[in-house]
Amino acid sequence: MARPRIDDALRRTEQLGIRLSVAEKKAVRWAAQRAGMSLVEWVRHVALEAADAPSSAPTADARERRNRWLYIWRQLVRVGVNVNQIAVRLNAGESVSKDELRTALDAVRAALDKELSRWSPGQ
Repeated sequence: MARPRIDDALRRTEQLGIRLSVAEKKAVRWAAQRAGMSLVEWVRHVALEAADAPSSAPTADARERRNRWLYIWRQLVRVGVNVNQIAVRLNAGESVSKDELRTALDAVRAALDKELSRWSPGQ
């Protein structure tokens, strides 16, 4: 079955070329990896976010909020990987002790409590 056709208004046909130094590209690639995105996805995301912003550069508070949520998101991805590993073991017929599950869940709770305690409403 073929992929669904993309609406012409949503199709990305335009290209934007930019030149970076080796150090700049390395920094951008690293930022994309931290965000869990490909280089192109991250550059597109940041450029479009900046285009919609009232100023040409995000504020320090906006960057801090974004970085905090990206960190929490990465932590949740790690938790998901750990839960998946436990599920694979259980599906393979291996046993997982209650202590092992309790330790994993306590680590999840502690990490979330720590991060959410740093977050205040409105951020």
